[in-house]
Amino acid sequence: MNLRTRRASDEAVSATFPPRARDTTRELTLFAGAFAAYNVVRGLAQGGSSLAIAHGQALVRLERSRHLLFEPALQSHALRHHWIITAANWLYLYGHFVFFLSLLVWVFLRRRRQYPVVRNAFLVAMGLALVVYAVFPVAPPRLLPDEGFTDTLRLYAGIDERQGPLGGIVNIYAAVPSMHVAFSVMAAAFAVGLAPRRPVAVAWSLYPVAMSYAVIATGNHLWFDVGTGVVVAGMSMGAALFIAHGRTPDRMTRQRERGRWPVPSFNHQR
Repeated sequence: MNLRTRRASDEAVSATFPPRARDTTRELTLFAGAFAAYNVVRGLAQGGSSLAIAHGQALVRLERSRHLLFEPALQSHALRHHWIITAANWLYLYGHFVFFLSLLVWVFLRRRRQYPVVRNAFLVAMGLALVVYAVFPVAPPRLLPDEGFTDTLRLYAGIDERQGPLGGIVNIYAAVPSMHVAFSVMAAAFAVGLAPRRPVAVAWSLYPVAMSYAVIATGNHLWFDVGTGVVVAGMSMGAALFIAHGRTPDRMTRQRERGRWPVPSFNHQR
């Protein structure tokens, strides 16, 4: 079965078995609960600010000692163009959720055979990130002005996560890994693999590049954080595929017969 035929088959399955109200409610509840738990645990897992800042400074100095510290220069260039830093702030603050949620909804409605894999990949990624945040808290570069970084969220967007109601639950000392980049890489990988048209796939492939630029230009991450985000994305997608392919034949047969949640698979059927 070629790629076009397989995608047509996926659309036919989604059209034949539209999501039931309880399926939709279940998924909304699952993700709402997962995100709430993620942010609460993320906040509780934050280490002392002094330790996180020390880790952040250590990473900056490591990059500088290897002549790999280009982030202050990149941010300085972005700051000379108001529209660039405004767009970067928007992508970091809001685009992250817009693109991620748009992908989830589209896969849920139009590619439901693969939806469990996509969902599980994002959930695994959040779990992995929490472990790293608890073990290795790192301050974002924007909180290190002595190292040549600017807090663009505070200066240009008027946002200070250390103040107000979010201060008690949002962990700002969670720069490693960059989950903005991890989510963008996974979203792009799944979208490229499932997109019905090449222009759509090409557009999605540019998303991680734009997000990587945005998180550095806004002073939220170093390239090291971006790299660890890519690693988390790869590990999470691999784990989700392993979980999906580990299902027994009997269970797969029962799912097909019920016609509710078709077997998640990204394999090309021949």
